[in-house]
Amino acid sequence: MKPVLMVLTLICLSQGPAVGQQSFVKIAIEPQLVLIERSTSAQAVSFDFSLENTGTETVRVAKIELSVYDQGGNLELRKFLASSNLRHGDYEIARIEPKSSLFLFNPFETFSPLVSLTRMQYTFFLETNEGKNAFSSSVTITPSEFKPKTRLQLPLKGRLLVHDGHDFYSHHRRFNLAHPFLKQIGVTHNFTRYASDLCVINERGELRRHASDNNTDWYGFGATVYAPGSGRVVRARGDSPDNIKGESTFTLDEFRKDPTMPAGNFIVIDHLNGEFSLMAHFKRGSIVVHEGDMVQAGQQLAEMGVSGDAEIPHVHYELRNASEVNALGLPAYFRNFIRLPITKHIPVGRGPINSGDILISR
Repeated sequence: MKPVLMVLTLICLSQGPAVGQQSFVKIAIEPQLVLIERSTSAQAVSFDFSLENTGTETVRVAKIELSVYDQGGNLELRKFLASSNLRHGDYEIARIEPKSSLFLFNPFETFSPLVSLTRMQYTFFLETNEGKNAFSSSVTITPSEFKPKTRLQLPLKGRLLVHDGHDFYSHHRRFNLAHPFLKQIGVTHNFTRYASDLCVINERGELRRHASDNNTDWYGFGATVYAPGSGRVVRARGDSPDNIKGESTFTLDEFRKDPTMPAGNFIVIDHLNGEFSLMAHFKRGSIVVHEGDMVQAGQQLAEMGVSGDAEIPHVHYELRNASEVNALGLPAYFRNFIRLPITKHIPVGRGPINSGDILISR
């Protein structure tokens, strides 16, 4: 399902051109279905904007404003982001050249659990002709509560670190769908939107025994990986070599031909309810199930490795709505694990995980 372009009505804020002359800006959101991911301490909405400039003038995003309303239409929260915060070094990421697009990660996505998030209005304040002509465009988002169907458990046992999750700065989150290479291979959705990379650590939080280049020095290399939920194995590959010194063993041409190459050795489980689990970077030759096999939650599947696009041994986990590459990522809520802050253990009956979390899974 491709995102539908929403042509926005542009409201003139100055003595610039008439409204009808400003219709060259088109805005899309990806994905169209915006889900709310909830935890005990926060809630998040993960989606992105694509601003397309179909005209002949350069457009600049001067400011972004978010207004959040409750069910009664009352204003609950308002946030602003000025153009000075939309820069990276000398490169202005808020500038849209003629006949080009700007892919913008939603800057306002994490909120207090007390905010209802019933209706979210994002307003883009835009300029042309070096600020002489100013206008604004607004788009309204109505997030949906995600109701998971699969009873998930963590796919690893012991003490774990979420080395990289899906927070705003995670590489899983920063998936630029406007990148020419992704367009070239036909990727249109961020299937890693809610993904997590899980590593095994010791009680001191260390990832490896020695500072060497040997994969076996990492506590997680060879660790047993278990089925996170019941279902049918619909995809499996187990013959990719493990990387040495974190150097990927596949080429760019291989990636073009097969977009699953970064996963290395991987398994996809169809939970038979519209949800699928993908786990990646297994040790070569360690997969003990086959495509078509029915598996139960907690059943052994493989061993942790460092295959595909992996620099260190870990298990990449993501929940999605399909088995193919262009799936939509879904929030994953795991059951019955312990989260470790510094002062005490917190049992979690069901909840999400994210970057930096220290977990105990049994």
